[in-house]
Amino acid sequence: MFMDEVQLLMERLLRQVPGASAELRVSILSRYKDHHEFPALTGQPDTLALYLADAVRAGGLTPPEALTHFRRHFSHFTLEAAKHIMAKAFFNSQ
Repeated sequence: MFMDEVQLLMERLLRQVPGASAELRVSILSRYKDHHEFPALTGQPDTLALYLADAVRAGGLTPPEALTHFRRHFSHFTLEAAKHIMAKAFFNSQ
């Protein structure tokens, strides 16, 4: 892959999952290199919540920033529901 390709992939990833962990970054690059696809990381609430929980653990986001980002993509959830999904993700990603 060319460096500009990598840069574009990382920009796209960080728009979907700000503060993405190093593991997720490597996984996305590998998947793109091997399968020529970029997964939709914001398609499922539970999946996005897990990625955001990992970003918080990696120090890339604070919990309030993760919740705000989650609600940006899933604004139809109430605040309580969004908090519940994020809390579940924190417990499941340990």
